[in-house]
Amino acid sequence: MQRGGYASEEPERSSGTDSKPRIRLDPRTMTGTLPSLLIRELIDDDPLDLELRCRLRLESDGLLIARPRLFLRAAARCAHKGFSYDAGSDPIEPWINARIEDSIRDLLDEDLSFHRKNLPIEQPEHYSLLMEHLELTAEVARAAHVAFNRLPQEVRSAYFRIGIQGVHPESYSSNGGGSMDEIHAHILQAVNTLVQFRMKEGDDQ
Repeated sequence: MQRGGYASEEPERSSGTDSKPRIRLDPRTMTGTLPSLLIRELIDDDPLDLELRCRLRLESDGLLIARPRLFLRAAARCAHKGFSYDAGSDPIEPWINARIEDSIRDLLDEDLSFHRKNLPIEQPEHYSLLMEHLELTAEVARAAHVAFNRLPQEVRSAYFRIGIQGVHPESYSSNGGGSMDEIHAHILQAVNTLVQFRMKEGDDQ
C-alpha cells in the first residue's frame, strides 16, 4: 500500500533488507563538487542511503511527512552543504543526520506557514496519508498534518506505530513504548486531535 511514501510503506531501493544505513561514497569527493552535479548522484544512486535514513527517522519520531518529500529535501541540503564539506572536522554520519534534521525542520515550518497563510496546495500527495486514512480533502489534511506533527513525540509515535502501521499495542509496549495505560492515553490524545478534522470535513460537506 502506498500513501505518498510514508515511513516504511515502500520497499527500500538502496539497502534491500538491511536496516542499517550504509555509505557508498567517499565523502571527500563532495568537497568542491557543484551542488547541481552532486544532487543528481545523491538522488539517482543514493550513495548516502538517504531514503533509509529518512524512513528510520520518520518512524522514530512518528512524523507525518511524505518520505519522498523528505528524501528530496535532504538530498538538496546535502548537495548544497557538500560543496564545503570538511572531512577533517565533520564526521560523515553526524553530518548527514544534521542535514536530515534541518530538512525536517524546513518541511514542518513550511507546512505551518503555508497552512496559516491558506496558500493553495500544489502537491496534495504530500498529505495523502490522512487524506486516505480519514477521507479528508487536501486542505483539511494539511491542517491535520500540522496539528499532528506538533503533538509530543511519544503521542505521535504511539499513534503512528499502532494506528497507522498496525503494530500490536502489547508488542509496541514491550519494545519500549511505555505501559499500556500510557499507550492508551497517547492514542486517545492523537485521536482527539485528528477527529476534529474529520468532523470539520463532515461539516463542510
